[in-house]
Amino acid sequence: MKFATLVILLLLPVSVESHQWTPTYPELRPSFVDGVRTTKMRLFNKRKDVRYYEIQVLDSEFRPVSFATNEKILFVDYLQTKTVDVYVPNKATRQPLYICTISKQVKQGKTKTMVTSRVCSKTK
Repeated sequence: MKFATLVILLLLPVSVESHQWTPTYPELRPSFVDGVRTTKMRLFNKRKDVRYYEIQVLDSEFRPVSFATNEKILFVDYLQTKTVDVYVPNKATRQPLYICTISKQVKQGKTKTMVTSRVCSKTK
C-alpha cells in the first residue's frame, strides 16, 4: 500500500514557474557609442511572488563584467513583459558572455526561506 501511494505521488504533475529571459542567444551589435556593443533583451514574469529582477553580465567563467542599462533592478508585475537594452564594452565581447536575470525577493517578516531563480542567455 505504501509503495502504491509513493508511485502515485511521484507520477503527479509538478509545476515549477520561473521567468523568461529572451532571446536565448542574443547577438551583440554595434551601438551608437564607439567601443560599445548592445543587444535588446526581454523579461516576462511568470512568478506571482516576485516583482523585482536584477540584471547581470558574466564572462565565460561566470565573473562579473561591466555593463550599462537604464535600470539594473527591474520592476515587472506578474504576467507582464519588460524590454531592456544592455550595453557592453567591445573589449568584454571577445569571448561569449552570459546576460542573466536573478529574481529578487522583498524581505517580509523573519522567514529566511525564499526561492530565487537565475536565467541566463549566452551571446553568440
